[in-house]
Amino acid sequence: MPTHDEYREKAESCLSLVEELRDPIERLKLLEIAGGYLVLSRHVSERHEHPEAEHDTESATRRDSNL
Repeated sequence: MPTHDEYREKAESCLSLVEELRDPIERLKLLEIAGGYLVLSRHVSERHEHPEAEHDTESATRRDSNL
């Protein structure tokens, strides 16, 4: 799985490219992609800070899938 920093770098790359684009729809799509990378970055960071939460989430997912 990519690291927090790798996701942030991808988001920054998207933001750099946005400055080069003129088409507003393409700019918006790239901003959405950058936002997705930032969400992933935050998620990885939180999992790293609270690894016990990952275990709880996996247990809940397995429990729910058995219903």
